[in-house]
Amino acid sequence: MLSSMKTNKQSYKVGIYGGSFNPVHFGHIGLAKWVLANTDLDELWFLVSPNNPLKNADSLAPEQERLEAVKQAVKDIPNVKVSDFEFSLPRPSYTANTLRELKKAYPDYEFTLVIGEDNLAIFDRWKEYEYILQNFRIFVYPRKSALINHQSAILNAKNLMFLAQAPYFDISSTEIRNNNSQHSKPVTSMNSFIELCQHRRSIRHYTSQPVEQEKLDYILRCALMAPAGKRLNPWEFVVIRNTDTIRAMAPCREYGSGMFETAMAAIVVALDSAKTDTWQADGAIAAEHILLAAAEQGLGACWCHIYGREDAENTIRSLTGIPQNLTVLCVISLGYKDEERQNYDLAKLQYAKIHNDHF
Repeated sequence: MLSSMKTNKQSYKVGIYGGSFNPVHFGHIGLAKWVLANTDLDELWFLVSPNNPLKNADSLAPEQERLEAVKQAVKDIPNVKVSDFEFSLPRPSYTANTLRELKKAYPDYEFTLVIGEDNLAIFDRWKEYEYILQNFRIFVYPRKSALINHQSAILNAKNLMFLAQAPYFDISSTEIRNNNSQHSKPVTSMNSFIELCQHRRSIRHYTSQPVEQEKLDYILRCALMAPAGKRLNPWEFVVIRNTDTIRAMAPCREYGSGMFETAMAAIVVALDSAKTDTWQADGAIAAEHILLAAAEQGLGACWCHIYGREDAENTIRSLTGIPQNLTVLCVISLGYKDEERQNYDLAKLQYAKIHNDHF
């Protein structure tokens, strides 16, 4: 543990976390939070590199785009800053030159380089790596498949510190880029759960193609397997295939229920609130199972929140005959998509909302 670093501070210590961030992801964010919480650094700077000499520039997103993505990802994290310092330096970007210029620009700061074991494994290929070792501390965090030569003299450098207890994040920017490129178009056969989540989007416009009963049966079986508190299963599902009934649901809310104008099926999620105090959570989880199962079956779906909206609930109740002892949580529209929406971009997820061990 590096808690001893927190004492005897003599200068303002800034960690330099450099990289292409092509794209930034939750591993970058989680590591940044851990380093700030467990070392003596006062700040951590994400230093976005416009041109890494050891990487293929053809695969890089525009530098300004990458810079803005990192800013968005870390905007709510205390003591983390994003820097475009290298944008004004000669290219390609050599870390030794960057650190030398940073020291000139900020003479009162003590800079520490933060790198992964994968970079340490090729550190002797870095330009002027001896200068870096002699003049700056280096924090090294765990990385997958880092083939380090343990006989290397680099490992004995006095300024080198291994963050052995830092969390390991099994993700890389390369994997994200490959995943985004492979799944840029909607698919109906998912190879992994993350692909399914990436593909599922709220669809509000549908074609007139009927939804097959076998697909509805599949979706409902998934709903019936949803987790529920104490396994009390407080939910009831009302399946609507009558399009006249579905169209009559469209005006149940002033806004947010227009999807029923074209939906070819709908599932009402109702719950017995007297059964368990977890009924709302149980219903929400079941609704999520329905949405994901629909996406897996190649259908579009969208949930319409009803609970707490008296007029909307009365409308749904009158159309479906749901008794008063049940509460209508939501109605989910279903159908074949008459619109396309982009898959979620893994690079633009709000990774700053992930907290490790402590908020």
